[in-house]
Amino acid sequence: EVVGQDFDGREVSITADGKAKAILFVAHWCPYCQEEVPWVSDYLARIGLPDGVDLYTVATSINRTRDNWPPSEWLEREGLAVPTLVDDQSNTIATSFGLPAYPYWVFVDADGNVAGRVSGGISPEDFQQVLATLASA
Repeated sequence: EVVGQDFDGREVSITADGKAKAILFVAHWCPYCQEEVPWVSDYLARIGLPDGVDLYTVATSINRTRDNWPPSEWLEREGLAVPTLVDDQSNTIATSFGLPAYPYWVFVDADGNVAGRVSGGISPEDFQQVLATLASA
């Protein structure tokens, strides 16, 4: 479980509430994240999430000297309208989830157990399959 704030300072919580979670860790300057976020946004607009699965984004490794600053505007431009936690300068949230590379997905089942991790991106087809598995568990 993690509690933090979004870009506007509002509290965002990822808790064990009986729903599965897909958590996407992104860095605004990462070229692979810049490829991942648009298709995720499009996927959500076209297909949506299955019942019983929530999606969160964690904006991490924030650096005002890099591309797509500020990350809030980048995510808004890409149309990714999901609850977003803003990691601290030490990347505490990313580190606690074991982030090895960007983008990074962590999938959590409805019981709060990590069901899978993917670093370096996932295909829309694999994403859909993982979501279906999480929804049916």
